[in-house]
Amino acid sequence: MPPVARLEQAVRWALAALALAALSTVCWNPGFPVWIRAAVVIAAALGAARPREMLLVVAAVGPFANLLVVATGSPPLRAFEALVLAFLAGWLLRPPAHRAGSASRRLLLPVTLLIVIVATSSVALALELHRASDRHFADTMATLRHWYLWTDDITGVAAAAMIVEGAALAFAVVELTERRSRLALALIAATGAAGAAAAALSILLAVGIIPDVPWIHSGLPQRRFVVHVTDINAAGSYFAMIAGLSFGMAASTRGIRQRLWIAALVMSIVGVGLSGSRSAVAALVLVTAAAAVWVGRSHGVGQRLSPRAGWGLAIGVGLIAVIVFVRMPLFFGSQMRREFTLTSVRMIAARPILGVGVGRYYTLSRLILTPRLGALYAEENAHNYSLQIGAELGLAGLAAFVWLVAALLWPAARSLSDPSRDFVSAGLFASAIVFLLTSFSGHPFLVREVSFPFWMLIGVATVASQSHAPPTRPAWMTRVAVGAIAFLIVGVGFRPGVPRLRLKPLQDGLGPVQMELRGRRFRDMGAYGSLFVGPTVTGVEIPVRLADAARTGPRMRVWDQEPGWSQHQTIVGADWVIVRVTLPTADPLMPYQRINLSVERLDGTLPPNPEAPIVAVGDLVITDAAP
Repeated sequence: MPPVARLEQAVRWALAALALAALSTVCWNPGFPVWIRAAVVIAAALGAARPREMLLVVAAVGPFANLLVVATGSPPLRAFEALVLAFLAGWLLRPPAHRAGSASRRLLLPVTLLIVIVATSSVALALELHRASDRHFADTMATLRHWYLWTDDITGVAAAAMIVEGAALAFAVVELTERRSRLALALIAATGAAGAAAAALSILLAVGIIPDVPWIHSGLPQRRFVVHVTDINAAGSYFAMIAGLSFGMAASTRGIRQRLWIAALVMSIVGVGLSGSRSAVAALVLVTAAAAVWVGRSHGVGQRLSPRAGWGLAIGVGLIAVIVFVRMPLFFGSQMRREFTLTSVRMIAARPILGVGVGRYYTLSRLILTPRLGALYAEENAHNYSLQIGAELGLAGLAAFVWLVAALLWPAARSLSDPSRDFVSAGLFASAIVFLLTSFSGHPFLVREVSFPFWMLIGVATVASQSHAPPTRPAWMTRVAVGAIAFLIVGVGFRPGVPRLRLKPLQDGLGPVQMELRGRRFRDMGAYGSLFVGPTVTGVEIPVRLADAARTGPRMRVWDQEPGWSQHQTIVGADWVIVRVTLPTADPLMPYQRINLSVERLDGTLPPNPEAPIVAVGDLVITDAAP
């Protein structure tokens, strides 16, 4: 065996060992019911013995695995991830099946580069945590050893694993299906059936047939209904993706199969409507319009559409139009998205090349969200996955991610100009584009029940269009990628420490420093403002009164809120009052703690001019701090 092949096999075995170690945190943990532990063992055994069959189980059952665990009252568990790990472990233990010039061989370098960037980012966070606090590092590692599939961590291991598992899943699908078209078609069918079943559950929830659900029903146009995931916008991305897949299959099949795919198309579009996702509806409208133009302008494409497929497309367009009309109040964009974008730009600027660390966006966002977003959300994801991955993994990570996705979708994109092709590749391409469009205004990649089916489908898209392989990669690109991989591995211990992120003065919602006649310093604040203290502070006092321009007006209610901790209110008038705030201290990878202040009238409404000075905030006084 050549040295490169030996190295690849060794890496595959190491990754398989990590997957099995993650599964063992459930198998040997008495905190989980016996049936869950037994199910994990059976899944791992099936993955090792029959990885192709296990792949179909992942596609068909995976989106509902977490729902099943929750429905039985068992402890929370990332059950879909457990199924994926069981499959990946079995697949990785087998010798590589790709040949020189094959689709999987061409994908090996971009997959490896992304995995290395993600893995080294998590390792760098772990090293930084070890340098900052031995105790926190030991506690984090102990939690991962015993509860990996149940908890998250500040070193980004779970977040890194989700990206690695998705990329590996796409690569495995390509490797297993490039010489087995029946497996590819079976995988498409399993994914479509799962999407239709998920939409059926949403419909049953909407009409009140499913009992004991936490949502209150008050009519379809005003409410949003999803069962199999907790992120309703991500569910919209999932159903929109299934709609694109279903149309491609409906246009490529005949008889009973075509009728079933048309039914799946209708169900998935209804699922989008019930989710109320504005981005999913917008993406469906754009892709449907582009598909209509492609059918009309491409020679011979329209003639190859059967009448029933044409009716299916017409029904789909009609349903989308109804959804847009009924959901119109939800369809307009939010001004807050610009503030989310500003937050992401600030985080990217802090570490532009390699990012602030995988999985750290959500936690670090509490320090640089605009004052209004800080008061409303405390901490939040980017609402744009490309910006989020650029902030966490840097521009290098974003480039590697784009390279992998483009390499997977390139054959399907090229096949659109081939009049001899069926509509399978076009449907797979459309489903991927719909999903990617929704990721520009949301974060469906952060939900495993949604992102894992996406990775499987773009793997199938590569195989379904093998006759349109991408051009040969230039030698310089290969050398640059290999050099980057070596640099990342060697330099993992020399990365800069925690970025000193926080809003700068005048970005924090407070005006310039002013001075009273009696010598007290203060800053005017509108409806929203933020204060920052060190990570070990546990108590502060904040003097507050109405601003000079508002001192003759009515009293106001001032809320103080500490992300992930507590929220209190204080009635403020013309005289100074002291707001006493307790703080929890920050984790070792957080440079500051933030206190969000917001102002409202006593009746709970916002002041008429939120930007104008409403209250004056004096210099805070630290009253207590941890050693």
